[in-house]
Amino acid sequence: MMKRINFFSLLAKCLPVVLILASGSSIAGNIYDVSNIPEHLKEDAIAVMRQNHRTFEVTSERRASYTEHRVITILERRAEGLADLFISYDDFRRVRNVTGTIYDANGNKVRDLRNHEFIDRSAASAFSLYEDNRIIYTDIYQSQLPFTVEFEYEVEYRRGFFFPDWFPQQRAGVAVEQASFTIITPRDMDYRYKAYNHDDMEPVVTMPRSRMVSKWKLEDLSAIKYESHMPPFHRMVPYLLVGSNEFQYDRVPGDMRSWEEYGKWFASLNEGRQSLPGETRQKLHAMTEGIDDPMEKTRIVYEYMQSRTRYVSIQLGIGGFQPFDAESVDETGYGDCKALVNYTQAMLNEVGIRSYYTLIHYGAARIPVKPEFPAKAFNHAILCVPLGQDTLWLECTDNRIPMGFIGSNNANRHVLLITPEGGKLTRTPSYGHDGNHRQRNIRAYLRPNQQVEFEKTTHYKGLRLRDRFGISFRGSGDQIRYYQEHLPINNPEILEISFSLIPGETPSLEEYIHATTNQYVSRAGARVLLQPNIISRMESVPPVTRERVHPVHVSASGLYTDTVRWEVPDAFEISFIPEDIEIDNDFGYYKASYKIDDRVLLYSRQFYTRSGTHPPERYEAFIEFKHSIRNADRAQVVLTR
Repeated sequence: MMKRINFFSLLAKCLPVVLILASGSSIAGNIYDVSNIPEHLKEDAIAVMRQNHRTFEVTSERRASYTEHRVITILERRAEGLADLFISYDDFRRVRNVTGTIYDANGNKVRDLRNHEFIDRSAASAFSLYEDNRIIYTDIYQSQLPFTVEFEYEVEYRRGFFFPDWFPQQRAGVAVEQASFTIITPRDMDYRYKAYNHDDMEPVVTMPRSRMVSKWKLEDLSAIKYESHMPPFHRMVPYLLVGSNEFQYDRVPGDMRSWEEYGKWFASLNEGRQSLPGETRQKLHAMTEGIDDPMEKTRIVYEYMQSRTRYVSIQLGIGGFQPFDAESVDETGYGDCKALVNYTQAMLNEVGIRSYYTLIHYGAARIPVKPEFPAKAFNHAILCVPLGQDTLWLECTDNRIPMGFIGSNNANRHVLLITPEGGKLTRTPSYGHDGNHRQRNIRAYLRPNQQVEFEKTTHYKGLRLRDRFGISFRGSGDQIRYYQEHLPINNPEILEISFSLIPGETPSLEEYIHATTNQYVSRAGARVLLQPNIISRMESVPPVTRERVHPVHVSASGLYTDTVRWEVPDAFEISFIPEDIEIDNDFGYYKASYKIDDRVLLYSRQFYTRSGTHPPERYEAFIEFKHSIRNADRAQVVLTR
């Protein structure tokens, strides 16, 4: 039998405790005094999150509120940016009751932030045409360190919402004293959650009246020490993913219990938006008449789309989830990623090429997509074109890149294909060493006056194409200035630069540079010293650390190959060449070799790293691997007159 609680008797019992706490506050001192932070939380910390309490309360199927109370102490100047507040909002969200207070090192109140210190401005990018996103932010500076900042605010969701995730520890160097996350829903509302990197992260659940309150709490999280080549941060800290089951966004119902059902919601948003004008349909058929190869048809349509559209950000339509219809894009010539993908898909459908609208997270994500946990995890759209045994991926927002190139910001990650049957989770290509290749051939000429002239031809393939792709579109003056600054040669005179884009299943870019320099070789008495590796030298190595804490995380690189053919004049004799070197271990592979053929010195180099995570004690061996390469890249040939 449930007992009734009399409010006044409860107050009488609690009042003495309240009085004791109030009177004891002067004894305990100011709660935000830096001296109250446990010493172990200051270790390796540039800031300490003293309190971070977040609450997400659902009031109806389309309305909710999010509140946050945050108190952070800044210990070092490099952490100063963590003192600032950033809140984004739009037509679906309204910000209320924003307050802020600054405290000194002793926890004494310095001042409250004034209204004008909460800066409210548009978050629209320079290439945005229609966007209602705005941000409220602060720009706090305190001359005295350490100091503490306290914020409170509320965000109202008015036309739909997705449950927020919880990341109590968001970056290296920040310790957490107290953090909590509370979700309040109607009792009959169902949602999902999953905790990562913590063995005991279950909520305390209470049932007041018709509500269900679930509260997660963590305390005493030491700062994660930053180290070079440490594993991704999301593998090292606890976090909580939260997902809707049934939801309603701008009156459009959906289901997120599976990727398949979530994909059906996006399919419903795109439905009926692919009609094309009759004139465009006729032109498409005329351009592809007599062409049976689906790859060639796709290329024609893709390049046609690129030739007559440009990317602009349009954050309208079901909260930015629904694309503009294809007819509008055809008429105006612009669209965002969703609209341009939808338009390209409509044109491919017209010429009989099947394709799938594809959701992806562009760029670095806080956490990668979790296949086991369907969630709102995407911020971009591309197009998937299955062609027999091959699959072509099209980035539709750049009207200059070659067909099939999607770049490192889209490669090697989970994506959601929107098919007639619903969403299907798959991955974009990862590019192996052969498909991610920088190949360089150089003909270098040493003149009797010690001037060096060289012609450099480099092929950038796969992800490496981006290394020089943007430069290839600049004017000749900008290109010359770029190479004068970035070639690892003193005072080069650039005689010629050219680029050639080579299409294919894995497109590549050819770069040609013809240059001279009078400051490459050096003299040592009667000897002349020359580095055969004229361009591709490893410039930096990871720092040495006394006590490595984290595992050593090495990402796979592309394949880098170099061949340099040095022509040496009769005035010089090659009196010394370095020994060949080959390193092959679990960190990667490196080989450099030298060969003399009459008056010609041939130098070749090959390098790549292997993906892997190694124990902390292997860090010294990893540094040695890098140092060996750096030293080998600087090896010198000795010439005598």
